Amino acid sequence: MTQPFRFGGVGKGSAYVVTVKRGDRTVGSKEVALDGSCGWSYRSNPAVGPITYVVSEKGSSSAATTVNLTVQ
Repeated sequence: MTQPFRFGGVGKGSAYVVTVKRGDRTVGSKEVALDGSCGWSYRSNPAVGPITYVVSEKGSSSAATTVNLTVQ
């Protein structure tokens, strides 16, 4: 995958939290609000290498989805 890129989906509730990881290290986290159609999107411009995005519903401790990428 090349950068920058955007991903998202349709959810429930009021927001999702996207946590960005490099290996076991958390490098950032961002709350993303749902729009009027319950959709959300996240734009990222990470450095090259493997990266993991863990997406969870706001207030939940379990991941709704995990996206693993290698940025070139």
